This record gives sequence, structure tokens and C-alpha cells, in this order.
Amino acid sequence: RPNPHYPFFYLMGDLKGKKRSFWSLTAKPGHDSFLRTKPKVNSPSQIQDNVAYATLDPELHALLQDPAECDALSEVLAGNWFDRSHAELAGMLKRSAAISLYERSLRTPSTAVVAREATPPEYVRGPAFRRVVIQAYDYRCAATGVRIITPDGEALVEAAHIHPFSESGDDDPRNGIALSRDMHWAMDRNLIAPGPDLKWHVSPILDKRIPDLRTLCSLDGQPLLGLKETRLTPKREALQWRLERLRDPGWEAPEELRQV
Repeated sequence: RPNPHYPFFYLMGDLKGKKRSFWSLTAKPGHDSFLRTKPKVNSPSQIQDNVAYATLDPELHALLQDPAECDALSEVLAGNWFDRSHAELAGMLKRSAAISLYERSLRTPSTAVVAREATPPEYVRGPAFRRVVIQAYDYRCAATGVRIITPDGEALVEAAHIHPFSESGDDDPRNGIALSRDMHWAMDRNLIAPGPDLKWHVSPILDKRIPDLRTLCSLDGQPLLGLKETRLTPKREALQWRLERLRDPGWEAPEELRQV
């Protein structure tokens, strides 16, 4: 499981052949029994409450000061545990660092709008934007309230741009909203829209008498759900842009749809 508190705690165990580990823990004052009994650790709080710090074996620490030794160790770890080369992992780390850097910039609204020519590639900006937006909505769909997170941390919702990035070039998380895939689809096709009143609006072309459309029609007048960070409340201008594009009764389907 990808939880860092597991290796932090369990690396203190003996190595093969009962050799002493290169990793040791020091308990907080009065909590020595926690390390002596070696309990089953289920949460980071157990470690935070009982462990003061971890210490590396002095000999290993000395080796890690040498860049050549670090590269050699990285190559062995990468091949043994990840079935990849050091170069591949270095590339992955570089990409991950770029995503994290962009994410940090998005979390500061004053710097969130980046000039289009300075915007990083989609494989960097997409994950960063998604992290900030879905976390702001507590991983909950702002339309239906559905919140599903798998055991490995995957969330059902997507981060939708209210004013599409292709037109606005705006990755400010205040131009984002967390939606399940079907609600994202409906918003992008102007069947539903979040308005400046922070409520959902529904296109009048949807007939509430049709059972298949009831989920969408029931959103009309309902407030946006899930937003936990008020500083990331959607921009009024983005909401107004979206609301103005709701399909009206005079809307005609494209010819290719009328022929279906």
C-alpha cells in the first residue's frame, strides 16, 4: 500500500540473518514501550504520537554523501524493487516534481493564472489542476454529491474547467469544479450550468417528464455541493460565461445528429 508511514515504521525491523537494520527509531519521552512491543501500525497518527525521529546507520549516511554511491544505490533499488532503470525513475521524478511545482503555484490564487506561452504541457498542468480542484471539493461531485474513493486513493470525480482552458487559458482552480464524468459531460454540452448564484441551472430543452432526464432536471435551483475551501469559490465571470451558454428552447441539433 502506498502509505509512507509503513516503511517509516517497519524498516526498523531486523534484516535477513538477524542483522541489525540500517534504520532505527527513537521514541518520544515516555513512549519507549511503543517501540519495544512493535505493535501493528495502522495510521500515521500512531507514529506521530509515539516516535520522535528516525536515524540512519552512520556508515550508510556517510555513503549517501557521495554522489557516485547515491547513483549506484539508486540503480540497484530501481532495478530490484521497481523493475526499471535509474534513468527511467529519474525521468518519472522530474515529471512528478514539475507537477508538484505547478500545483503549488495553483494553490496561490494570485499566481494561478499563467500566461498561455508559459503554461506547462498538459501532462503537467492536468494532474496538478485535478489535485487542487477535487481536493477543494472534498472529492465530491458538486452536482450530485456522490463521493467515491477506492482503497488505492482513486476518486470518482474529475476536475472540470468551468470556462474551458482551450478558450480561457485559465488554470486558476477558481475556474474549476469537481464533477462525476456524466455531470462533466452534461455541463460541457451546455445541458446544465453552475451560475453566479452558486446554484445549478438546467437547460429548458430538457423535458422533466422523461425518466432518463430526471437526474439532470432535479438539479435546477440546487446549490453547488462539496466546496470546503471558500477561497476557491468559482469565479463569477467564469460562472456567468457558463450560464450564458445553456441551450435555449430554440436550439437545434447539428445536422449529423438530426440524421441519426
